[in-house]
Amino acid sequence: MLAYVDASGTSTRLVWVDRQGRILGPAASITGSFRDMRLSPNGSLLATSLLGTSDRLWQAVLFDLSRGTMSRLTYGVTTLMPSWASTGSDLLFSVFAPTHGFGIQRVQAVEGAALEPVITASADAYPMQADVSPDGAYLVYLRADREGNGDIYVHAMRGTGSDRPWVATPALESTARISPDGHFVAYQSNEEGLTEVFVRSFPDGGQKRKISTGGGSRPVWRPNGLELFYLSPDGDLMAAEIATAPMFAAGVSQKLFRTTLDPTTTMYATVYDAHPDGKRFIMLAPVSDVPQPVNVILNWQTLMRR
Repeated sequence: MLAYVDASGTSTRLVWVDRQGRILGPAASITGSFRDMRLSPNGSLLATSLLGTSDRLWQAVLFDLSRGTMSRLTYGVTTLMPSWASTGSDLLFSVFAPTHGFGIQRVQAVEGAALEPVITASADAYPMQADVSPDGAYLVYLRADREGNGDIYVHAMRGTGSDRPWVATPALESTARISPDGHFVAYQSNEEGLTEVFVRSFPDGGQKRKISTGGGSRPVWRPNGLELFYLSPDGDLMAAEIATAPMFAAGVSQKLFRTTLDPTTTMYATVYDAHPDGKRFIMLAPVSDVPQPVNVILNWQTLMRR
């Protein structure tokens, strides 16, 4: 027996939430099936992916939050997991092609701009989930293989040279986020069995600190670098105070509030982001609280042989 819930058509909305979990209001007037979100460095723009109603492809869209307008950046291709380049004028996306798998491409933050390949897929691995250092010199990304394993790699944005593994172990490492000062990277790993959040010095990777306890995923830096947020296995938004001088130190994680986010959804989805003011977050909220139906398929193995 196979039982599943199809969430691909679930209608959601983008909302602002304060540090106590109170919904402050909508961030955009449009509802739909959204996933992945990244605020621009100044918090005025939001890059996200919206499921197309006709082609059923995840489209890259850009919201101007102050004007309430939306621009569509890509057409005819599945585009996920946005991140901003250091200048805030262009974006990196994980772009999926059925014949090649995922690759990382760049696009200017204007409607109708062309995608430009940055890192292409290989025969045995898919690059995705990119994040760029504040000085624009480096890009960290997830290199996932066909068996579901993943390591974090570093790509030099300037000059030449091959990409190098940065955290590569038998465990699954993903969701790398470079700190605002560019000296540390937060990521998640199941090296201890349970997925936890860690921080390593960057680019050397020599210093390592565990941030979460009892499980943690989807780390997000506060834009001033003084806090690191993540989700607990129960969906709580957690916050740990961070100090980087004279050496790295992390405070005890504190629960901010229980979210409506599902931490068990795909580990590659970005489900929230922190505003530069540190006082609010942008998150997805369901438009309706009506439960989604559970689909059950009996003898599903026979379908695989057709």
